[in-house]
Amino acid sequence: MYLPAFKGPHKVGITYLRVNVPFKTFGKGRLSDGAPALPMRSADFDVYYPADLTLTKKREYGSPWIQRPIADTLKGYSIFTKIPYWLMLPIAYLWAAFLKIPAYEDAPLLDPSKESEKSQSSGEQAEDILGKRWPLVIFSHGLAGAKTSYSQLCGNLASDGYVVLALQHNDGTGPMVSHPLPPPQGRIIKYYMRTEHVSWAEGEKPREQLPLRIDQLAFRREEIYHAYKEFCGLIQRGDCEHPLEYPKQSNSKGPRIDWSLWKERVKLDEVIYIGHSFGACTGLSILSNPPPEDHEPIHISKMVLLDPWLDPLPLPGPIPSPDISRPPLCIIASEAFTIWDSHFARLKEMCKDWNSSEDVPPHLMTIVRSKHQEFSDFAVLGLRGRTRATQVLSTVQDTIMKFLSGRLDAELEGKARAMVIEESGQKRYIQGEAGELHVHE
Repeated sequence: MYLPAFKGPHKVGITYLRVNVPFKTFGKGRLSDGAPALPMRSADFDVYYPADLTLTKKREYGSPWIQRPIADTLKGYSIFTKIPYWLMLPIAYLWAAFLKIPAYEDAPLLDPSKESEKSQSSGEQAEDILGKRWPLVIFSHGLAGAKTSYSQLCGNLASDGYVVLALQHNDGTGPMVSHPLPPPQGRIIKYYMRTEHVSWAEGEKPREQLPLRIDQLAFRREEIYHAYKEFCGLIQRGDCEHPLEYPKQSNSKGPRIDWSLWKERVKLDEVIYIGHSFGACTGLSILSNPPPEDHEPIHISKMVLLDPWLDPLPLPGPIPSPDISRPPLCIIASEAFTIWDSHFARLKEMCKDWNSSEDVPPHLMTIVRSKHQEFSDFAVLGLRGRTRATQVLSTVQDTIMKFLSGRLDAELEGKARAMVIEESGQKRYIQGEAGELHVHE
């Protein structure tokens, strides 16, 4: 059983990597047993990429969508949703357990030079692809998300010619993370962490609003720096030595990936950043803070924010770090976040003050009648509303590709208009047709 096939011209490969990092804790929050709320041991991520199936024997097709162990992932979702665990069991084990991402595990990376003529004729890919190197994307998930929760978006980017690092944030915002310990200690399982699960000793609680989220932002920033630094090092070395591990996430039987082939095929000196909700907030936080110790700044060439959640960021803000320039920006919002008046007013103010390194004004758009969760895979899993959710994802993917390839300005020229909010009973909604892309002034 597979999620919808990716629509781009390339087959998609997928692999999973873990960066082991020195143990570190963030903030002074504690769990009920006295343990630190935010311990960092590793940075985990999936890599989606254009695959070449002609260079290898048969590869495992289909990568598990729901994280293993399934029982622990369900427990995490139960904590987040407050739905009893036993109610989730039938759905998970009769359906979700068999659901797979339509990608080839550990397949070789496609040589972009072989595809340059196709790219030039289609006009669909960015300049870096035409320059015979696949652009690099970092993707950050939102609350209750995981590295597989946005596989439709990340996989479609890969099928269109991008290498995507999809982070699995280990900060308690995912349903579950499992970290192995040296034998015979087994594993540490960390579930979704609600704000009420964390407490502070007297006098240690930060005065800021949303103190846990602020600490989680610092955690996430460092995870992303670790992942990017070690992924670049892996490719430059051409091997898989410490501190990068290569844990198998399913039953793929092929040999390890030949990373030496990636060195001249991936553009590592700059990154396209894409994030959803708290993941979008994480990207803005990266721009607003200096890099961690022993890390160079990440050159973010373009940024795409999907329903960015701004509340954890300080006011006024986000304020850029002197060492980091603001990249060209594309924001795609759901209707639900757009009619959140106070939050949307702050978002518009941020756009007004945004001066990118290329002096390009940001794009701010809303998909009419869309919902916050429809940027992720969750919306296409159910029967109800699946057609609309698929259309929303298609619109998001198409808009992102036009932005990355430099064609969005021409596409949106003259389409910006004032937003009209209509009311029907207790419901508020944006004037327009369902699925329409409303371009804000």
